Amino acid sequence: MKYRKFGILLLSVVLLASLVSCDVIQDFIKSRTRNIALIKLYNSFGVETKYIQPNDTLYIEAQGLAPGKLYRVTCKDPEGKEITQLTALADADGNIQRQPLWYDVGLEKREIGGVTYVRFPTDSQLSLKAFEINIEDAGGAKAAGGATNFSLNFFVVIQNNISRPQPIVIAGKMVSGEFVAENNFNAGDQLYVKIYNLASITPAVSEMRIYIVPFKGTAYEEGDLIANALLYQDIPAASLTSTPKNLDSIQITGDWKKDSTENWNAGIPAAYQGKAFSVVLDCNADGYFNITKAGIADYYIDGIDGNMAPGFVVTKAPAPADLIKANIASGGQFSWDYATWTYDYDYRDTFKKDGSDTRYAPYYGVSRGVKAIWNPYINWGGSPPTPGTPSLYYGTYVDVYVVAKNDYTETKDADIKPAPGTHPIRVPVQYSCANGLGQQTIWSAPMTVGDYYVVVDMNCDGKMSDKDIVDDRAKDGTPRTNGGFSIVE
Repeated sequence: MKYRKFGILLLSVVLLASLVSCDVIQDFIKSRTRNIALIKLYNSFGVETKYIQPNDTLYIEAQGLAPGKLYRVTCKDPEGKEITQLTALADADGNIQRQPLWYDVGLEKREIGGVTYVRFPTDSQLSLKAFEINIEDAGGAKAAGGATNFSLNFFVVIQNNISRPQPIVIAGKMVSGEFVAENNFNAGDQLYVKIYNLASITPAVSEMRIYIVPFKGTAYEEGDLIANALLYQDIPAASLTSTPKNLDSIQITGDWKKDSTENWNAGIPAAYQGKAFSVVLDCNADGYFNITKAGIADYYIDGIDGNMAPGFVVTKAPAPADLIKANIASGGQFSWDYATWTYDYDYRDTFKKDGSDTRYAPYYGVSRGVKAIWNPYINWGGSPPTPGTPSLYYGTYVDVYVVAKNDYTETKDADIKPAPGTHPIRVPVQYSCANGLGQQTIWSAPMTVGDYYVVVDMNCDGKMSDKDIVDDRAKDGTPRTNGGFSIVE
C-alpha cells in the first residue's frame, strides 16, 4: 500500500513539473520566434530554391520585419567571409522586396599576370559546404522586440544528378590560354562562349544552336521565342560522347550565321558599343527557350547567360571627367525600340509621387518607385568599385543616393546627403560592370514632390569622389537644370 501511495505521489509531482515545464518551454519558444523574418531565395527564373547553379543570379526577399526599418543583407562563403551585400528598407508590410544579391554566383577570383579575373569553379570546390545569407539591422532604430540578426543557408551546386541537367552558359575571353568569365567587353575584344554541364541529347538531334541576342531586361520563361538574334552557330550534337560534358570554348567569328553583314573576325564591332547581350543555348535548335520537362524521352532543357542580368555588355570608353554623368533614374518599364535595334530602359525626367507610372511586378518583387539602371551605357573609367571582398568568390557593390537639388554639390570630398525620407541603398553589381541592370528600386512610393539627383558612390565612402556616377541628365542624355529627375503630383 505504501508503494502505491508513493507511486501516485511521484506521478503527481511529475505531472505538475511537466505542466510547469510546458509553460516555460512555450514562453521560451515564443521569446525566440517573435518577429523572426522568413527569408526566401530565388534563381533568375523566379524559382524559389536553396540550390543555385554557378553563373546564375541569386535573388533575396524577406518578410516579418519592422516596417520602414533599414536592414543589411550579407552573402557569406562557407568560411564566413563576405562575398557581397545590400541594404534595403522594409516596406509598409515589413517585407524586403525581391532583389538581386549575388551576380555570377560561384565564380572564383583568379589572378593572371597581376590582374584579377573570374573563372568557373570545379566540382570539388563546390561541395556540400553551405553558403549563408544574413539579415541584420543596418544602424538607426532597432526592430521592435530587439535587434534583428538571423541567417539562412544555401548551396551552390552543379546539378548533374538529374536526367537532364540545365547547361551552364558563360561568355568570356581567353587569357594566357585559359578561358575566364567576362561580362564587360570593349569594341575589338574577341568574344568566346563556353558551356558546362552539357548532357547528351535524347532523343538524338543533329545539332544544337548558340544564339547571341540583345539583352531584353526581363526573364526568359518556358516556351519564349528566341527573338531578334544577332548571330548564331550550330554545334554538332554527335560530338557529345559523355554525360555531363563541357563544351570547349568557342570563338565568336564572322563565320557565324547572321542577318547583318558585320564581320566579327576582328572582334566585337564598334557598332555594338553601349549595348547588352545574352547568350542562349537552344539544345534542339527549335528557336524556343525550354526549361521544363515536357516528357520522358523527348524534352530539352536550354541554357542562358543573361537572364534578368546581361550575359555581357560592350562599353563605350569613358569621357575624361572627375564625375561620370549618365542616365540612372528609370521607371523600369522596358520596351523594344525597332529604330535603334535595342531596348529602351525607360529613363525618365518625371515620376508621379505615388509611383503609379513605374513598373510594378509582385511576382518578381518589383515595387513601385524610382529604379536605378545605368549599365551598359557607360564605363566608370576608374578602378573596380569597392575593395575586393575577402572571399575567394567574386562579389562587389556600390552605394546609391537620391539627393535633393538644394543639397547637391560636386565639391570633392563633400558629404553625400540623402534626401529626406531616403537612405543610401547598397546595391550589388555584376563583375566588371557598374550595375547588374536589375530592377533595384532606390526610392519606393510614396515619394516627395521636388527635384533630385542620383549619385552612385563607387567606393562607398559617403563622399563625392572622382569617378562617382551622377544622374543630372534629361531623358535624351542632355544636361538637365533641375537634377536628374523630378517627383510630381
